Amino acid sequence: MLSLQSLKESSTAFPPLQSVLGGLLQLLNTYDTMMQNAGDRQRLYDRIDAIQDSLIIAWGNDDSRLRPFTNTQLRALEAFGMSIQRILHEANSLSASGSSPLRQFVLARRHKGQISGLLSSLTQADDDFRRCIQLDNSHRIVDVQLTAYEHHAATQTGLRTLQIMMALSTILFA
Repeated sequence: MLSLQSLKESSTAFPPLQSVLGGLLQLLNTYDTMMQNAGDRQRLYDRIDAIQDSLIIAWGNDDSRLRPFTNTQLRALEAFGMSIQRILHEANSLSASGSSPLRQFVLARRHKGQISGLLSSLTQADDDFRRCIQLDNSHRIVDVQLTAYEHHAATQTGLRTLQIMMALSTILFA
């Protein structure tokens, strides 16, 4: 392809040859885009599978009675799942629309943009999910810290009361 590009650039003296070489280059570029689309589409499916597998490992195999999910986490999981299903539906529609090699070739540029958009949507949905979970976890940590502080303060007050009572009892009964 590089040699065709060089030949095209050096053929300015003979415009018909330059035109033919330009057309050939365009066909080769479109074919290359079509082949990249197949790989990109497979990477999209692989990434969705990896995300779904990690969600099943992290969230699906656990007894929710031992570690109950917050409403925020459940809403985040639901929204993320819906986003993944929408992206999968669009990816499947895209695959079905380019089922013949000729159609894939003709729609190569358009499909490239659509696949790129789906990958961006998946990344955005993943980022939104992670951010929501991280914020919820931060809130839960703060709640636990406040509860621990309150328990510690109550325990300290109880200990001081016991110390005072013990001191008074030794004075009174001595």
